[in-house]
Amino acid sequence: MWLRRQLPDRVLDTMVINTGEYPYRKNDRVAVIPLALLGP
Repeated sequence: MWLRRQLPDRVLDTMVINTGEYPYRKNDRVAVIPLALLGP
């Protein structure tokens, strides 16, 4: 969130990588992505 405030025109999207099972997007425009979905 700090980086988005510092560079509002350069940050396109924000994501957090976790060990959960399902991806979702929080209300503050943060995508939560399970690590298993990023590769084989």
